[in-house]
Amino acid sequence: MAIKPNTIQNNNIQYQQRVEQVFSSVKSCATYAEAFKQSISLPNDAGYLLPVCEVHATDDILITKLAKWRDENSFAYPTRFPVTFDGTKKWLRAHLLDVKDRILFLVLDRRGNALGHVGLANAINETAEVEIDNILRGEKQSEPGILSLAMQALLKWTQETLRPKRIFLHVFNDNQHAIAFYHRLGFSDEKLLPLKRIESGDNVNYVSDDGQNQPADSYFLQMTYPVLISSESPLKLISIVIPARNEELNIAPLEEQVLAATENLPYDFEFIVIDNRSTDRTGELVKEICNRDARWKYIRFSRDFTSESSITAGYHYASGDAIIVLYSDLQDPPAMLPRFLEKWEQGYEVVYGVRTIRRGDPAWRNFLTKLFYRLINSLADINIPVDTGDFRLIDKKVRNALESIGEYNRYMRGLIAWIGFKQTGVVYERQPRTAGVSKGPFWHILLYALTAITSFSIQPLRFFLIAGVGITVLSLVAVVINLLLYFIGKPVAGLTTIFILSFLGIGINSFGIGLLGEYLGRTYFESKRRPIYIVDEMVGF
Repeated sequence: MAIKPNTIQNNNIQYQQRVEQVFSSVKSCATYAEAFKQSISLPNDAGYLLPVCEVHATDDILITKLAKWRDENSFAYPTRFPVTFDGTKKWLRAHLLDVKDRILFLVLDRRGNALGHVGLANAINETAEVEIDNILRGEKQSEPGILSLAMQALLKWTQETLRPKRIFLHVFNDNQHAIAFYHRLGFSDEKLLPLKRIESGDNVNYVSDDGQNQPADSYFLQMTYPVLISSESPLKLISIVIPARNEELNIAPLEEQVLAATENLPYDFEFIVIDNRSTDRTGELVKEICNRDARWKYIRFSRDFTSESSITAGYHYASGDAIIVLYSDLQDPPAMLPRFLEKWEQGYEVVYGVRTIRRGDPAWRNFLTKLFYRLINSLADINIPVDTGDFRLIDKKVRNALESIGEYNRYMRGLIAWIGFKQTGVVYERQPRTAGVSKGPFWHILLYALTAITSFSIQPLRFFLIAGVGITVLSLVAVVINLLLYFIGKPVAGLTTIFILSFLGIGINSFGIGLLGEYLGRTYFESKRRPIYIVDEMVGF
C-alpha cells in the first residue's frame, strides 16, 4: 500500500513537535532535582546522562570544566578558536539553551563525576532526521568504555523518545580513532563531504566546499546509524474527545484553540470528533482537518443519539493513556487542559472541571442547572460533585471500568462518580458561546434530570412508600376521631374535607404511579439491550 504524501507530512510535523516539546521540557529544569528526574541511565548501571539545562547556566564550576574540555579537544571541532570562560558561558546560552533543536547531556559515572558529554543537534527539520553532536571525553582518565555506554544510551533514548527516521553524524575523515569508535557502535559510512579551510586570525573554520576547490582541504565522513522505527511512542498518548452537533461556526476556532493549548505539552495527542448527526457543514470541516493532520479522527452517528452516547463512543474509540471530554462549543476552555494533565500526573485518575461562573447562559438555565445538581446529589446514593459537567479527564483504567457497564440510559457524570478511583476537581470559569446556539432546551434538561435521578436513586420511590404509610396512619387517626365525635353527637358537617383528601390521595397516587412507570420504562429499555449508538461513518481510524 502506498503511503499518502499528506500522511508523511503529518508524521514529520508530529516529529518536529515532539522534538520541540521534549527538548523544551528537558532544558527548562531550574533545579538539580528536576534535572535528575530527566536523567537517562547508562547500561549496566555504569552512570547516567544528565541534561544540561537552565540550572547549569549559572554553574561556574561546570562552565569552567566545559571550557577546559573544549580547549583540550578543539582539534576535533570543525571550528577551532580560543576558548575562554566567558566565551563558554555565552556559548552555553546562545548555542544550546536558547536553541530549539539542540541538546547536550553530561556523562556522569555512578558516583556522579562528570566525565564528558554527548549531544544532539539539527533535530527540527522536515525530513525527521537528527544529528549526533558534541561527543567528547572530557576526563582522559575516566572509566574505560563509559563513552560507548553513553552513546548507546543516547541512541536508545533518541529512537524511543524522538522517533527520527534517520540518525547521522559528521567526523573528520582523518580521525581514525573516532571513526573506529562509531563503527563499534553500529554506524556505517555513507559518503565523503569536501571541506574548505578558512583562517581568520586565531580562528580556523571548515565549511562545506562548493566543489570548485580541488583538491579539498579536508573531508567530513558522513556516517549513519540503523534506526529501528517503532509504531509505539514512549510519550503518553492523550485522547481529546469532542462531541459536536451543528457546530460549523466553532470548528475553526476549536482547532486553533485546542492546538494552541496542546502544542507545548510533552505528550502525543489524538483528537476524536463525535458528530451527533449534524445537518450543517460540521462533518465536512472536521474531515478537512483529518486530511491535513493525522491526529484528528471523525465519527458520525446514523442519527442523533444524544450527547451521553457521544461521550460513550468517544471513550470507547479513544486509545489514550488519559481521555478528556471537551465540547465543541468552547464554553469549556481548552486552556484548562494542562491543569487537568498536571493533576493526572500527580496520581488522580479522574479530574473534573468545577464551574464557578456560567457566562452566557440565561438566568433560568443557570438556576435550573444549579438546582438539578444539588437535587441529584441529595437523592443519589453516592456523592456526585455539584457544578460539574462532562468536561473532565479520566485515566485509561477508568475508561476500561466504564466499558464493563452496559447501561442503556446513561448519566456519565454519575457513572464516573460511582466507579470511584482517586478523583479531584479543578475550578474554572465557563465561557459564553462564541457562535451557534445551545442544543439543550428546557425539556431536554428535564428529561436529563429524570434520567440522572432514576439511574442513581430509588429515594423517590421510597418517598411514596413513606407518604403512603403516613397517609394511612393519618386516615386511621381520622377514623378514630370521627367515631368519637359521632358518639358524642358532634359529627363533622359537610363533605368538603373528604373531597379534598380524596383528590389529594388520587393525585399522590397518580404521581407515584407515573414515577414508578419511569423506573419500569427504563428497565424495559435496558432489557432490550439495544446498542447505545450506531456509527454511520469513521475517518482516520
